[in-house]
Amino acid sequence: MDGRNNTPEPTMQTATATCSCGCDTAHVIARRNTFDGRELQFWSDGDVTLVMGFRIRGIGPAKSRYAIDRDIEAGRVLASMATLLDFAEVARAFNVLRNLIDRSRWDCDASIERAAFRALAK
Repeated sequence: MDGRNNTPEPTMQTATATCSCGCDTAHVIARRNTFDGRELQFWSDGDVTLVMGFRIRGIGPAKSRYAIDRDIEAGRVLASMATLLDFAEVARAFNVLRNLIDRSRWDCDASIERAAFRALAK
């Protein structure tokens, strides 16, 4: 168990992520507050949780190597956007970012952030 609550034990082999610090176990790499003051924790395996590792409804853990890489990228972009979002918008924003990354590779962070905000405004 890596400190996150409500994490079911894996029933199949899942891919693991190695952080840039060299640690191969999941750990918190960043914390950001939303516009309405809720603290988000960004994990080295791409997961996004609340304080003490409580899961956010609508954000499930990634299982494949591709999904982990995608979630790490989505989490990195979400961390830069978090202070502009209310907590109620976080899960939708994360899933919008997942979809944008699935559809295309982004060269410029500003373009994916603009695309995410446009999708959230709909």
